[in-house]
Amino acid sequence: MSLVIGSAVDGYEILDYVDSSSKRISYRARNKSAQRIEQLQILPEAIRADPERSGRFYRESRILASLQHPNIVTFYGAVEVGGCLALSMESLEAVTLKDRLELGPMEIDDAARTILQVIAAADAAHTVGVVHREISPANILITPENFVKLSGFAAAKSAG
Repeated sequence: MSLVIGSAVDGYEILDYVDSSSKRISYRARNKSAQRIEQLQILPEAIRADPERSGRFYRESRILASLQHPNIVTFYGAVEVGGCLALSMESLEAVTLKDRLELGPMEIDDAARTILQVIAAADAAHTVGVVHREISPANILITPENFVKLSGFAAAKSAG
């Protein structure tokens, strides 16, 4: 399923296409009732039909709901948009650590601040029994203010 940029669907105004993978299609959207910009990650039709793969999507939403920490991307909830299940989460102006490192090495102080914030996020997840399992530069977001947010919990496992 593909949403039309500029359209209004189920309380969301679709602003931009972000990206897609074999696991999901991401859009930036305005939540009209909450009056905020969010990222919607929609499960593609091919995955929705597969009980095992769609089950992972539901498990991810439960795991994300248990995580609340300043260094973890904020999860707002699982919503239905245009007849599809979507994860609604914080939309950030940020670059991935992967993209940042392609520009060259980081200053030691910046690198230390980054890794300490990633450790704080991982520790917060572990405290509630969640293991990320895919911490990589592509899942570490850095804002213009050098604040770090950990994302990419699709492969996470809950100890519970």
